[in-house]
Amino acid sequence: MELSKFELQLPIKSTRGGKSVEIIPPSELTKGYKSEYFFPVDKGYAFRCPTNGYKTENAKYPRSELREKLSTGEWSLKGLHVMNVQCEVNELAGGKGIIIGQIHGKDSKITPQLVKLLYRLDESIELQVKEVNNPSKQLAFNLGKIKLGELFEYQIEMHDKLLVVSVTKIVHNRPVTTIVNYPYDDSYWDKNKYYFKCGCYVQSNDKGNDHAVVTISRLSVFHK
Repeated sequence: MELSKFELQLPIKSTRGGKSVEIIPPSELTKGYKSEYFFPVDKGYAFRCPTNGYKTENAKYPRSELREKLSTGEWSLKGLHVMNVQCEVNELAGGKGIIIGQIHGKDSKITPQLVKLLYRLDESIELQVKEVNNPSKQLAFNLGKIKLGELFEYQIEMHDKLLVVSVTKIVHNRPVTTIVNYPYDDSYWDKNKYYFKCGCYVQSNDKGNDHAVVTISRLSVFHK
């Protein structure tokens, strides 16, 4: 787990000042930080998020989620940028499901949620992307079904403005991979800088006691 390259966003109001959520910096994560929303388990780290949690500014839903925080800052869509995650969804909340991975833009005014990987209530994984020539429109691609509690891997790669997303699961002791490619060659997308996110971003703001849990056992990022 490359926690030194991420900060953690929690579904509670900041205790360190400001109006945003509590943010745990990489330096604290690497020293063994844990809470009821982020804690070590046998297979890695569990991310727990209640649907009634506190939200980041401009967000509809709460999250227990890692946000890439590199010393070099955010990156453009040129070059090679890869995030590899091995995980499992342990508990689902209501609503639309859980976003387990993202490419997000730094400037919230320029169509920030470029790529989202959604684990739906029917146990299917849906890739959601902004249309290259129409940023106000979202496209969806089905990446297959993964059972609740089933270990799987996903990779989100941006290589010189070509998005490549894959999901791999084990079927009869053999890996089966589903891949989607999508180009971002329009100059509009050069206006923003980007970063990876992963974890448990519930798509519900129900005020009851519902919650979701995602466990991440492996996480790595690569940039070139």
